Amino acid sequence: MDAYQKLQGLQLFDSLHVSYLFTWLVIWTVVPFIGKKYLNKNQCKMVVWTMIIFMIGQEALDYWNRAQFRNLNLVLDLPLHFCHISLIFAIYLLIKPNAYLYEITYFWGLVGAFQAMLAPDMTDFDNYLTVFLFNAHHAMIILVCIWLAVIDGYRCRKGAIKRMMILTNIVIWPVWLIDWLVGANYMYLMERPPTESPLVFGEWPWYIINIELVGLLLSVFMYLPMIYLRRMALQSESRTA
Repeated sequence: MDAYQKLQGLQLFDSLHVSYLFTWLVIWTVVPFIGKKYLNKNQCKMVVWTMIIFMIGQEALDYWNRAQFRNLNLVLDLPLHFCHISLIFAIYLLIKPNAYLYEITYFWGLVGAFQAMLAPDMTDFDNYLTVFLFNAHHAMIILVCIWLAVIDGYRCRKGAIKRMMILTNIVIWPVWLIDWLVGANYMYLMERPPTESPLVFGEWPWYIINIELVGLLLSVFMYLPMIYLRRMALQSESRTA
């Protein structure tokens, strides 16, 4: 689809953008709260399967929607961005517990997906359905991370940031090879991401290093709630011992 055919008139933090951010902020807060306070185990399972079906369904709808505007291709449509991989991990985690994958999804999701929602490329949406699916895709990763922490007691363990950074720097190499072979830009390893975020700066390849450093700092910040939750759990155990 040519650039002039894209959805026009959208701006960063316009009423539509802010409404999506506010709506998902409410969902991130209310859904885990209701699950923790009011739902029994079977009802929580129903919520989990609803989330799984929704995530798979929105991905299928996203690819169908893309196909209405252009031919699907290897350059644009492989699920190789961090947020695509995180969504796959999120679905897997709702089906089968895995502490390591939760840590990866937590940092990639809460840092990467939230950044994507906060500062998207407002010129790259095909239609309003694309806007909805973009926000739903990223927001569901965050919702799953919060749900698993609140309902199932998932926590990032000591050394989680180091493990996440090691995997990140392993994963980028095969993705870079695919980028080079097909002329793509998955994980934005070939060109800067089209975002207005002030956290993305510099030219190739320096912006990749900058993104890693910024991502590391944000991961440290996002790790703080996990430290607090672990300490609260230890205090609770000591009182009941």
